[in-house]
Amino acid sequence: ERGCKARSSSPIKWSRTFGSPSGYPPITSTADSTSYYDVDFLYEATRELYSHTEQPSLDPVVFFKLVLVGYLENITNDRRLLEHCAMRLDLLYFLGYELDEALPWHSTVSRTRQLYPATVFEQLFDRVFGLCVQQGLVAGL
Repeated sequence: ERGCKARSSSPIKWSRTFGSPSGYPPITSTADSTSYYDVDFLYEATRELYSHTEQPSLDPVVFFKLVLVGYLENITNDRRLLEHCAMRLDLLYFLGYELDEALPWHSTVSRTRQLYPATVFEQLFDRVFGLCVQQGLVAGL
């Protein structure tokens, strides 16, 4: 529909509350990680950047969540960022992934990053980050 890859639902479900590192929304089994801030604007803002005829791309909400994690964790390499996220249950949940669901390839994240002109990327990231600050999810930066 939006040129984004749909992920299949997994039989494994989150069943407990995880401790949340500072800088991320509280993570529980019942709360959607985007319920603390509305990032649906990303779909409209990025619609023209995604192809509607080729292979579906990485969901822009997932992409900007990954970028946010990289920024907060000071990880600048996409491969290391995905390895880091794959090892952290709280980050998997924050990204909206199930325990047995594979994260995107680092090359997919890199290609998605190249879709965005620098000014558009900065504006969107600043808006996402600003929402997190506004909701008290990020402090001490």
